[in-house]
Amino acid sequence: MKRSDPVYLDAVDAAARIVRERARERRTIKYGELSAALRQDGYDVSPHGDVMRYLLADVSRLDNPDGRLPMLSALVVTQGFGVPAEGFYELAAQPPFSRGRQGGRMWENERDAVWKAHNA
Repeated sequence: MKRSDPVYLDAVDAAARIVRERARERRTIKYGELSAALRQDGYDVSPHGDVMRYLLADVSRLDNPDGRLPMLSALVVTQGFGVPAEGFYELAAQPPFSRGRQGGRMWENERDAVWKAHNA
């Protein structure tokens, strides 16, 4: 799948739904798990590479154009370290999010804010 594919926006919606389910469970989801869940929904998105990166950026922007809400993509983590990949931190540092690049503490705060927002 490419970002220019007609089904890309449907894949963004599907990814957001999957991650929101994890948020309600107060759990993270690994890139590979998200990829597998998307595949079950009919979307071929590799856990590695640009498509997943763009998809998660668009998931974070969905219903959050001004960046004031928590970044939903904070719940998507690597297999080995259990934290988001570098792309998350790069996105967090850019407008409209502008969270800075404080690393782990910023991510933990963002993750907790996502959980709180979906369990209020």
